[in-house]
Amino acid sequence: MQLIFSVFVFVNLINIFIALVCPIYRSYQKNLDFIEDCQRNCKFRYTLEKRDACFGIYYNYSGYIYVKQLGIGYSDEQCLISKQCILDIDIRNSQAYSCCCSTDNCTLNWQNISNKTITSYHSILINNTRKINDLVIIEQDHISWKLFLIIFILIMIIILITFIFSLWTSLRNKYPKDDNKLLTSSIEKLFFSLQEINIGKNSIVYKTIFDHDIVALKVYKQMNILIWKNEVTLLKSIQHESIIKILSEGQYSSHLYLVLPFYENGTLQSYLLTSNRKLSINQCLSFLRSLASAISYLHMGRNSTHMTIVHRDIKSSNILIDKNQLNLYLTDFGVAVTLPQILTEKDFVQIGTMRYMAPELLEGVIAHTREALCSVDMYALALVMWEIITQCDMYPMTVYHLPYEEYRTNSSNGSSFASEIYDIVVVRRLRPTLVRQIKDNQHSLIIHELCSLIDACWITDADILQVDNSRLSEFDHIPISFEVHSIYEVINDKEQIVLIEQPLLTSYVKDYDQLNSSASHSWSNMNTTNWGIFLALDETQNDKPVGGALVAMPECALWDLRVAPAYRRLGIGRALLKHAIQWSKQQAVTTCMSIETQNTNVSACRFYAAMGARLGDIDRKAYENDEVVKDEIRINWYIDFNS
Repeated sequence: MQLIFSVFVFVNLINIFIALVCPIYRSYQKNLDFIEDCQRNCKFRYTLEKRDACFGIYYNYSGYIYVKQLGIGYSDEQCLISKQCILDIDIRNSQAYSCCCSTDNCTLNWQNISNKTITSYHSILINNTRKINDLVIIEQDHISWKLFLIIFILIMIIILITFIFSLWTSLRNKYPKDDNKLLTSSIEKLFFSLQEINIGKNSIVYKTIFDHDIVALKVYKQMNILIWKNEVTLLKSIQHESIIKILSEGQYSSHLYLVLPFYENGTLQSYLLTSNRKLSINQCLSFLRSLASAISYLHMGRNSTHMTIVHRDIKSSNILIDKNQLNLYLTDFGVAVTLPQILTEKDFVQIGTMRYMAPELLEGVIAHTREALCSVDMYALALVMWEIITQCDMYPMTVYHLPYEEYRTNSSNGSSFASEIYDIVVVRRLRPTLVRQIKDNQHSLIIHELCSLIDACWITDADILQVDNSRLSEFDHIPISFEVHSIYEVINDKEQIVLIEQPLLTSYVKDYDQLNSSASHSWSNMNTTNWGIFLALDETQNDKPVGGALVAMPECALWDLRVAPAYRRLGIGRALLKHAIQWSKQQAVTTCMSIETQNTNVSACRFYAAMGARLGDIDRKAYENDEVVKDEIRINWYIDFNS
């Protein structure tokens, strides 16, 4: 309505400016000695009609031209294009003249055709005896220019006030704080004793009383109805001890709300920010177990819809702590999504919190697969796990800070936070610092394993490169040796195969490259054109290969997977196997991948089992012709693509 009013005012303002002004004068006096004062007797009117023009009738008395009549009326094209009053002689009376024109007051400035002289209205003769020299003409009798100026100023003031009011309304709607009191007063009709806890991008959270219990009230504006509906739908489909439960939902006035349990300890981030707070090892493990269980539940599709859910905004401020300070609750499912059977472009949009956003999402190179979307959650989970581990009482780091804050400078050189994070995560490929060696020998293995788990979660697709067989020789530069401390005793009967780990009295080093049939020699005798070849590169060492995987086709067999000893337990093996599986699926040659190990490689067997491989069969005579490894037992694993 305000916009329509402003347009209306401007249109009328323009109409006033484009109106044609014409003088109006009629001589009815019989006594020619009486001087008619044009200031009092001439009228000035404007017209908006497009076909109207000014006209005048004049008379010649003894060489003087007198004004007989001035007016306004409908005219032909000749009058409309004429800008000056050119006197035409009346064919019936040679002493009478007339003119028409289409500019303001043009009939008061006529031009005689005979002498081409212009007579000003300051010399209008009303009769044949006197001349009025100092005649002042008011161009509009009913609207003076001073009055018009006042009206114009008033209109501009109204427009300015309208604009300021519109701007204020827009800003008030943009920032929730501005209408916080209005929201509180309206929603208090349903809830009592509202106390603001947090103001987010899409909602405001209050502490309040509902059904005689203290609860958290999450209030959305009407513009965020899709986010509200999404969160309601997802939370109703989820039943997990480490994911927040929805108590009630509804709409009041123009606001949408959720009623959620209230946790006095607040978010994990605020909890860790508390000065001099350190977590016990039991707290750390309990927190990590809660998160891992919740993410596994979502990604494995164990909810009522039996479909995978990706959260897309995992961060420490979206995690709550229970009153016993042992369990965590994942919250804020507003941007979470249930993955459909067929993925579309909208499922891979850049969404979430910049600090916790995966590198492939920041760079816009995320693979269009379900695994890639789950990996985005796993990356964010790794950062939260890092926040927890670094606050364990046995960990050497004492001061809590958010992920990547250690790499940010006090003066950002004018760069935005987003560009800083992009430079740290994508360009420089940095990750938060992890201290793997601790003084507490009792828990050193636990911390080391947790650090390895974090490494596996935040390794990215950008670290793995698929290459052609021209780079196969680079595998020779990646050590494949490992130390054997135990072996599997293999027991098989008609029903199942059992692997029993037996420690060795004397450990030894096994190096596949030093065996009689070296890897490079065996590859040279094979057609590797259609093989899947993957390399893990260390960018800080001039793209030095530190790991690799080979998939033989058409057998779809994992022929080799190796990681240099200094780079093991960093998640590189997991990333290589993940890429190998994804590539093999795309080839659509078979429904599973076969993997060969030996009973002497216990760590490899554990690794493949943890990655979802099933134990298939064994062969006790597979290596009987090789004197060095003739006593080893081949163990075959299979990864089903449809499981």
